[in-house]
Amino acid sequence: MDINQIIILIVAALFLFNGGKVLVGLVENLAYFQMSKNWPSVTGKVTKSEIRTVYVRGRNGVQTKFLPDVTYSYSINLEPFTSTRIFWGTPISKEHLETNQIVERFPTDSNVTIYYHPDKPHKSVLDRNETNLLWSGLFVSMTMLIGGIIFVTLYFYTR
Repeated sequence: MDINQIIILIVAALFLFNGGKVLVGLVENLAYFQMSKNWPSVTGKVTKSEIRTVYVRGRNGVQTKFLPDVTYSYSINLEPFTSTRIFWGTPISKEHLETNQIVERFPTDSNVTIYYHPDKPHKSVLDRNETNLLWSGLFVSMTMLIGGIIFVTLYFYTR
């Protein structure tokens, strides 16, 4: 086995591992997305609502991305809880305007409806209907898995 084949195998393993990891997280989020349709709700309060800027290093250098940073608190049976989940999926965006629209929906000190897991009340969500991020997660995971399969095929082709 030469160095090129080793590199191809390492890249394939990384693609397959990361694609699988994203897919597992996606399946978990899809399950919670479905379950949350039947969760009870409670009124809570937004304690923080701002845009966080993050820098992501990629092939084309460092990219600026934006993340809604929303924290809310609520009580179930007099037990206090705090959470940051707005909807199922990670709402990171390269568009400041898009992130701002999310933050504006949940201003600091506003009362919000919070949907919580009846058996695990620390699991909660503000918007249980948003699915766009779940579909983009599916696209990312499938792309990585297909990339891994391509690299495995390439490995066997170069043997």
